[in-house]
Amino acid sequence: MSVSIPGFRPPGAPTAALALACATFIAGLAPAVASGELRVTCVSERARPQCVHARALNSPIQVSIAPRGRNVYIAGKALISLARKPGSGAVRQLAATKGCITPSPAAARAQRCRLQHGLGWMGPIATTPDGRFVYVGSARPAGIHAFRRNRHTGVLQRVAGGAGCLAPARRRGCGVARAIGSPGSLAVSRDNRFLYVTSVDDSAVAVFSRNRTTGALHQLRGTAGCVAEVGRGPASCATARGISFAQAIALSPNGRQVYVVGGTSTDLEATGDGSVAVFSRSARSGGLRQLSGSAGCVVPLGGGRPEDAPCTPAARGLGATALYSVAVSRDGRNVYANGWSADRGVGFAYGDVVTFSRSAADGSLTQPSDPAACFGHVPGCKPAAVGGLGGVAVAPTGRFVFATGDSTLAAFNRVASTGLLSVRRIVRNRKLLSEVGAPAVTPDARDVFVPSTTVGGAAPGTSPLGFDVAIFRGL
Repeated sequence: MSVSIPGFRPPGAPTAALALACATFIAGLAPAVASGELRVTCVSERARPQCVHARALNSPIQVSIAPRGRNVYIAGKALISLARKPGSGAVRQLAATKGCITPSPAAARAQRCRLQHGLGWMGPIATTPDGRFVYVGSARPAGIHAFRRNRHTGVLQRVAGGAGCLAPARRRGCGVARAIGSPGSLAVSRDNRFLYVTSVDDSAVAVFSRNRTTGALHQLRGTAGCVAEVGRGPASCATARGISFAQAIALSPNGRQVYVVGGTSTDLEATGDGSVAVFSRSARSGGLRQLSGSAGCVVPLGGGRPEDAPCTPAARGLGATALYSVAVSRDGRNVYANGWSADRGVGFAYGDVVTFSRSAADGSLTQPSDPAACFGHVPGCKPAAVGGLGGVAVAPTGRFVFATGDSTLAAFNRVASTGLLSVRRIVRNRKLLSEVGAPAVTPDARDVFVPSTTVGGAAPGTSPLGFDVAIFRGL
C-alpha cells in the first residue's frame, strides 16, 4: 500500500507550505442528493449542518482508510478514529478515548481522548495492507509512531516500548533512525514486510523492515537503510538523483519499483527540480537501487539540478518548482504526479497533473505524446483543471483519478489501455475548497475524503479557524 501526500510541514512553517495539506470548507455544505449526483458531507470539530462532529479534530493533515473501508483515520494535532459503513458511507467517531489520541494533556481532558506523550503534530499516515497496524509520521518532535489496530473494532493502541516510536535523535521511549527528520509520506509494501519514509528536509528515503506480528520497525543496516540526494542528504545514506526535498513515495503494484517525487524547499521562490526518481526494489531485502542513466529520473524540460544528470527531460507538464504527490495505477501501467509551477510574480499559482506510461520490464517512465498526458498551465498541456498544490490518487478500480489543488477537486476518467485522462467533474469554489490537500479514496471508490482547514483572520467577513474533513460522493 502506498500513500502519497503533499510534504508535511510543522506549525510555524510558511503559510503556503502549510497549505499543502489543508482545504477550506467555509461555505454551506451541499445537501444530500439523489444517487448519481454529487453529495458533500463532512467530519467537523464544529457543529455544522450535514456534518458529523469529531472531538479533538485539529489541523487535519492526512486521511488513511483501512483496507476494507470500515475505518477512517485522520492525522493532525490528534489522531482521530472513525467507523464507516461501506454501503452508505456513513461515518461516526469511535466512543470516548477510543476515538482520539493526543499528545496534549489539556486536549485529552477536554475532549475525552487517550493521552500519548511524544506524538507531536502528526501528518503522513499509512495503514498496513493486512489492516493490523497504522503508522504515523510527526513533526515537533519528529518521529515515526506505530499503532496496533483491532481489525474488528478499528481501535488503535500504541505499540509498547521503543518499538512504538523512532526518532532522528535519542529521546525517551523511542529508538533512533536515520533520515526521518522531516517525514513527508509513508508507504508499506504489499507483503507487509517493509516501510518506506520520505524525509523532506533530509532529501532522503528511509527503509525499514517490519515485524508483521509486533509492528516493530528496524532500519536496514548501513547505506541500505536510506537513499539521499547527492550533495544534500545524510552522508550515511546511499546517494540518489532527483529526490531533493523528497515529498511523496509510491510503490508499484508488483512491488518491484518505487517512485519518489520532490523538488522544493520552504522557500517558495527557490528554483526546484519538479522531479520523479525511479528505483528498483529488492523483494527479499527491501533495499532500493536507482535505475541507471536517464531511466533513473525524470525532470522538467530544461530543469533539474546539474548533479542529477543524466535524467530524462519530460516533454511538458512537470512543475518546474515542485511535485507533491505521486500515485501508481493498480494495473501498473501508469504513474501520475501532481504539483505546482511557480509564477514569480504571484508566488505560486499553477497546478499540474501529469501522466506517465510505465515500463512493465524495468518500471521506467515515458510521457505519452498526447496533450491529455498533462493538465495544467504549461504550454502543450490540456487547459488547467487544478489550481496550485494538492495531491493525486487513483481509484482502486482504476477507472478514475482524483486530484486536488487550490480551490479545486477534480475527477478524471481514465482510459485503461493508455492511462490518459479526461475531465469527469470539477468542483471549483474558493468558498468550498480554498486550499486543498491530498485526496483519499475508499476501497469501493464511492467516497473521496479531503482534509481541510478554514484559515480565518481579523478582517471583516473572514471565517474563524475551523477544521473539517470533506467527504465527496458521486464524483
